[in-house]
Amino acid sequence: MDHANPFETPTTYKLHRLEYLVAFAVVIGFGVAHIHQINWWLAAGSFLYIDLIGYIPGAIAYQKSPNHRISKGYYVAYNTMHSMVTQGAAIGLW
Repeated sequence: MDHANPFETPTTYKLHRLEYLVAFAVVIGFGVAHIHQINWWLAAGSFLYIDLIGYIPGAIAYQKSPNHRISKGYYVAYNTMHSMVTQGAAIGLW
Protein backbone atom coordinates (compact mmCIF):
# COMPACT_ATOMS: atom_id res chain seq x y z
CA MET A 1 0.00 0.00 0.00
CA ASP A 2 1.37 3.38 -1.03
CA HIS A 3 0.13 6.54 -2.73
CA ALA A 4 0.08 4.76 -6.11
CA ASN A 5 -1.70 1.65 -4.77
CA PRO A 6 -4.01 2.74 -1.96
CA PHE A 7 -6.01 0.19 0.00
CA GLU A 8 -9.08 2.42 -0.28
CA THR A 9 -11.26 2.97 -3.32
CA PRO A 10 -10.35 6.07 -5.35
CA THR A 11 -13.36 7.95 -3.93
CA THR A 12 -12.57 6.97 -0.33
CA TYR A 13 -8.94 7.91 -0.86
CA LYS A 14 -9.92 11.37 -2.15
CA LEU A 15 -12.32 11.90 0.76
CA HIS A 16 -9.60 10.85 3.20
CA ARG A 17 -7.19 13.34 1.65
CA LEU A 18 -9.89 16.04 1.74
CA GLU A 19 -10.39 15.37 5.46
CA TYR A 20 -6.70 16.04 6.09
CA LEU A 21 -6.76 19.14 3.90
CA VAL A 22 -9.69 20.58 5.84
CA ALA A 23 -8.00 19.80 9.18
CA PHE A 24 -4.80 21.45 7.91
CA ALA A 25 -6.74 24.55 6.82
CA VAL A 26 -8.44 24.78 10.24
CA VAL A 27 -5.11 24.50 12.08
CA ILE A 28 -3.50 27.12 9.81
CA GLY A 29 -6.51 29.41 10.31
CA PHE A 30 -6.28 29.16 14.09
CA GLY A 31 -2.51 29.64 13.91
CA VAL A 32 -2.80 32.81 11.85
CA ALA A 33 -5.64 34.15 14.02
CA HIS A 34 -3.62 33.60 17.21
CA ILE A 35 -0.06 34.07 15.93
CA HIS A 36 0.96 36.29 18.85
CA GLN A 37 -0.39 33.87 21.46
CA ILE A 38 1.51 30.81 20.28
CA ASN A 39 4.07 29.34 22.66
CA TRP A 40 6.64 28.30 20.03
CA TRP A 41 8.53 25.90 22.33
CA LEU A 42 5.29 24.07 23.12
CA ALA A 43 4.31 24.10 19.43
CA ALA A 44 7.66 22.61 18.38
CA GLY A 45 7.49 19.98 21.14
CA SER A 46 3.92 19.08 20.16
CA PHE A 47 5.06 18.62 16.57
CA LEU A 48 8.14 16.57 17.46
CA TYR A 49 6.67 14.20 20.05
CA ILE A 50 4.52 12.54 17.37
CA ASP A 51 7.61 11.22 15.57
CA LEU A 52 9.60 10.64 18.76
CA ILE A 53 6.94 8.15 19.87
CA GLY A 54 5.42 7.03 16.58
CA TYR A 55 8.29 6.87 14.09
CA ILE A 56 11.78 6.89 15.62
CA PRO A 57 11.46 3.65 17.68
CA GLY A 58 10.20 1.73 14.63
CA ALA A 59 12.92 3.18 12.40
CA ILE A 60 15.60 2.14 14.89
CA ALA A 61 14.10 -1.36 15.23
CA TYR A 62 13.94 -1.66 11.43
CA GLN A 63 17.60 -0.73 11.04
CA LYS A 64 18.68 -3.12 13.81
CA SER A 65 16.64 -6.04 12.52
CA PRO A 66 18.70 -8.41 10.35
CA ASN A 67 15.74 -9.16 8.07
CA HIS A 68 14.16 -5.68 8.37
CA ARG A 69 11.05 -7.09 10.02
CA ILE A 70 9.61 -5.29 13.02
CA SER A 71 6.87 -5.94 15.53
CA LYS A 72 3.29 -4.94 14.77
CA GLY A 73 3.48 -2.68 17.84
CA TYR A 74 5.61 -0.23 15.88
CA TYR A 75 2.95 0.05 13.18
CA VAL A 76 0.28 0.55 15.83
CA ALA A 77 2.38 3.25 17.54
CA TYR A 78 2.93 5.04 14.22
CA ASN A 79 -0.74 4.98 13.26
CA THR A 80 -1.86 5.96 16.75
CA MET A 81 0.48 8.94 16.95
CA HIS A 82 -0.40 10.12 13.43
CA SER A 83 -4.15 10.00 14.10
CA MET A 84 -6.19 13.19 14.35
CA VAL A 85 -8.19 11.50 17.13
CA THR A 86 -5.04 11.02 19.24
CA GLN A 87 -3.87 14.56 18.60
CA GLY A 88 -7.35 15.92 19.32
CA ALA A 89 -7.27 14.10 22.66
CA ALA A 90 -3.81 15.55 23.41
CA ILE A 91 -5.10 19.04 22.64
CA GLY A 92 -8.14 18.41 24.83
CA LEU A 93 -5.96 17.25 27.73
CA TRP A 94 -3.72 20.29 27.39
